[in-house]
Amino acid sequence: MMGGADPYDLLPYHGVAIPPTRPEHLALCSWIYGGPLPRRRGYSVLEIGCAEGSNLLPLAFYRPDITALGVDRSRLQIAEARSAVDSLGLENVRFECLDLRELADQQTESPFDFIIAHGVLSWIPMDAQEALLELCSRRLAPRGLVYMSYNVDPGWRLRGVVREVMLREVGDIRDVPERTRLAQESARGYLELITPYVDHPYCAILQRELELLAKTDTSKVAHDQLEENNHAFFFHELNTRIERHGLVHVADAGFEPTEGACLVRVRESLQQQGLSGVNLELCSDLLCNRQLRSSVLCSAEDFAPPGPGAAVLMSEDITLETRLSPTRDSIDLAAGVEELFADRSGLSYRCDDPLLKAALFTLARAETKLPTGPDVLREAERTIESTGMTVGRGQADELVQDLFELHERGLIRLWLDRPRLAEAYRPVAHDLARLEASRGVPLTTPWHTQIVLEDEERELIARLDGEADLEAEGIEELIQALGAAGLLVRGDNSP
Repeated sequence: MMGGADPYDLLPYHGVAIPPTRPEHLALCSWIYGGPLPRRRGYSVLEIGCAEGSNLLPLAFYRPDITALGVDRSRLQIAEARSAVDSLGLENVRFECLDLRELADQQTESPFDFIIAHGVLSWIPMDAQEALLELCSRRLAPRGLVYMSYNVDPGWRLRGVVREVMLREVGDIRDVPERTRLAQESARGYLELITPYVDHPYCAILQRELELLAKTDTSKVAHDQLEENNHAFFFHELNTRIERHGLVHVADAGFEPTEGACLVRVRESLQQQGLSGVNLELCSDLLCNRQLRSSVLCSAEDFAPPGPGAAVLMSEDITLETRLSPTRDSIDLAAGVEELFADRSGLSYRCDDPLLKAALFTLARAETKLPTGPDVLREAERTIESTGMTVGRGQADELVQDLFELHERGLIRLWLDRPRLAEAYRPVAHDLARLEASRGVPLTTPWHTQIVLEDEERELIARLDGEADLEAEGIEELIQALGAAGLLVRGDNSP
């Protein structure tokens, strides 16, 4: 809405840190697939649509050497972001209340190494979309990267149908909180109607969409689903527009692990049939029913595919972290014997290759210090050889490919320049943790991941002032969890 009160002032968006926007992660995605590798120290970041700063503030807090600018058109949310900057005493980040078209017209800012536009492109008018793409093209530094998320067709179509039905239900009601309340109430009514028929495939999919609408945070329903502008694009359509501005899609910034297995299998099958480029991406979206994409973009001049691919695992700059743990205390390394590895959410993976089993076991035992790919390979080879078996060169190459596939499936995370934790000499929660606890949002770690706390745990955060009697307070377990997550400080508020 360009006229009248901004809807984000009437109902502020409750944001959180978005893990895939971490600049080091974007650099890794780009590197793997033939894109540029931006500066890894002292870089500059622009976030468009920054809301109250939930995503940008942690980036600036944990990286004092960077410079960051957040822009948003909501005066209320920018005021909240500026208040947080003052509270944290940050000097490397600032927030401005601007429409992105105003920003595009300004010539005062230097180029940015990273531009983040999460949840923007699909929710603005066409002229603003073009302004956003032009801004990214003109303000991106050499070897810079853009993160851009957007609704993607055809998977978004059913969600779009549900949106249209809800808009019809709210009619001419313009009060943002009231129209959102009515839409969620209507969604609950439709859920009751289809409950007897959820065995039907269509009803099962519809049920998922209605539950998302009925149970999601009110601010997200208002601004993600009921916003005046809400567009979806086929990949080839958006790709054409991106290229018109001198940009190219390098890679996906990330996806849910539940999508990963499907995407890997589908893409392999399509590639075997000779599909590549735009056609590969379009068919992947169709067959996997993707509704949202997060793309890493760069200047066409900086793109030189294919990139190292799986070979990146052999870099000493990359560390590995697994979601998977063995389901037994010990594993059978014999060839052909399947072992089950699983994560806490229920995702599982079975393998019968001795070297891969040894590598996954090695990763699962890693604690505070994550291993590099060469570390994992060496330890897995030692484990195998201790049983009297030998490892050939070909097997080592296959292991690298297997680990990379698990990365693509979202079961192994690769880290480039993962921040190291400082030892906490006394249990003091740093200012960012206190601020996020007071806001009621998940706490953001130095790695831009999130820690979700219960209400009583949030209250305990305030007691971590270096004076608490830990035994009396009964918070030893919380102290350990916060320390492992990098949320404690030495006592001088340095993370």
